[in-house]
Formats: sequence, C-alpha cells, structure tokens
Amino acid sequence: LSKLATEQLSPESGGLAWEEVDRERETVYFALGSLLGFETASAVAKIATLDLQSYVGGRYAYGKGHGPIWLFVDELADAATVELVSLLGKSRGAGLRIIACAQTAADLEAALGSRARALQVLSNVNTVVQFRAQGAPDAAVFSEMSGDRLLRTFSEGSTYEPALLGSGLKGVDDFRARFGETAAWSERPLVPPWALI
Repeated sequence: LSKLATEQLSPESGGLAWEEVDRERETVYFALGSLLGFETASAVAKIATLDLQSYVGGRYAYGKGHGPIWLFVDELADAATVELVSLLGKSRGAGLRIIACAQTAADLEAALGSRARALQVLSNVNTVVQFRAQGAPDAAVFSEMSGDRLLRTFSEGSTYEPALLGSGLKGVDDFRARFGETAAWSERPLVPPWALI
C-alpha cells in the first residue's frame, strides 16, 4: 500500500471518478512505465481495472451510463486479475468495449495462475486477431479457436507405362499414360497451426 499511497495516486482532494469520466465523455490514459517499476505499474493497473469494474457493475445493475466506454489495455497480462474474467463476460451488457493486446497465452496463464483461467479470458473475447505466433502452443490455441471445417481436398496422380512386346503396342517409342484427379471433403483445421508460426 505504501507504493500506492503517493500524492499522485491518492490525492487529498479531487482524483479520478469514473462517473464524471463517463458523464463528460473524457479520455483517461494511464502511462504506467512497467519497465521502470513492474510491481507498482501492475498494482496500479489492477486497482484501476477493479475500480472501473465497480463502476461498470453499477451501470450493468442499474442501467445507468452515458454511452459506451472503451477500454484499451496493452500488455493484458500485466493488468489481468481473476475479476477481469468476469468483466470480460459481462461488460457488453454494461456498454463496456474492451480491446486488449497480449503477447502469449502463457503470459495470461502466469498472471492468472492457471491455464483454465487464461483460456477463459480468450473464450470471453468476441473477436480475436492473431498475428504471427512465437510458438506452437499459441498457434495451437488459435487454431483450436478457429475450429475445423469441411475442406475440399484435391489429389492428382499419373502413371506412365512403356510399350512392351506383349502390350499390343508396336513401336518402341509408344507408351501408355494415365492421369487421374480426385476430390474429397475432409474435416481439417480452418487455420492450421503451422500457418501462424
């Protein structure tokens, strides 16, 4: 608490009030500098998110609010709490739109303490945009989220048979050739993991 009890974070008068931010349609930006002090930055991010969640909970329960609230979170794992999972699940009903960026599912797993919680965060997200994955586990998660589809697969084949005396063909240069093409439907990943790595 001593790290958070500074004049900047706990002013004696004034301060940040989400009701006022919502009513005045203001923008709030937290420049936390996590590379300078990770523990403090993470604590401030988590407290701010929990405080916003409390306000959003009031909007959800009592139908109040002044329009949509947009929350942009870079490095989601630094601000992730178990309560965030609940916020992701119910935020749309309260008019909260969340755009969150994360490096890997493993970062979320470390922050939340379990793989199940990390996957719960991903499951409560409406749209996922995946760029190149750094490792197979993240590629597999996105591939699994994309699901399997019936995809049409084609295969081609060809055979060449030289002329032999018993084949009925007379000249030495004669040959038989067969070409074939087959098409079939098979269930395959819509986005295979290898395509992301």
